Amino acid sequence: MATSRIVAGWRAYRLADWGYPYPMDERGRSQRNSLQGPEYMRLMLKRTKQAGVTILDHSPALELLVGDSGAVAGANGLRRQKHDRWTVSLHPSDQGHLQLDD
Repeated sequence: MATSRIVAGWRAYRLADWGYPYPMDERGRSQRNSLQGPEYMRLMLKRTKQAGVTILDHSPALELLVGDSGAVAGANGLRRQKHDRWTVSLHPSDQGHLQLDD
């Protein structure tokens, strides 16, 4: 239980470092005891984009791709707003690959 609190505390400090707008108490100290969903999602979206991740919003996965070992190695799906398909596959080098069918 103590380990969970330590990890949660560490994550709260990391979120603050990333710019999460924790409320302040009357002494001006950050109150890191709760998160607001919309603010948290904005921050995570910003950090994800900064990391170079392509976000496929409204793009459900329709099929999982299975590799030679029988493990999931990718997925196919549909970009509903663009009316095309996408494929994410794992290359042998362990680098993910995204193909958008425009």
